Amino acid sequence: MSHKTLITLGIWIALLPFLGFPTVLKTILFALTGAYLAFSGYRIYRKREIEAIHNLRQTKTFAEVAPSVEPASEVEEKNETA
Repeated sequence: MSHKTLITLGIWIALLPFLGFPTVLKTILFALTGAYLAFSGYRIYRKREIEAIHNLRQTKTFAEVAPSVEPASEVEEKNETA
């Protein structure tokens, strides 16, 4: 759903009570608009969830092996004996 669609639906919902439709038709239009918003929100949710799973599968894992670090006391001892 684009930003333009969302803005248009917001204006539609804001103006709908004042357009002079009969109550039954107004109720139907609100219900259809709500169903469309719910469906669109679910589509966006699923799209992002699928993208997250896809990105997770493509993440390259690695293990970095760092050289062992000697404690400072052992380094000082080596320097004194040398």
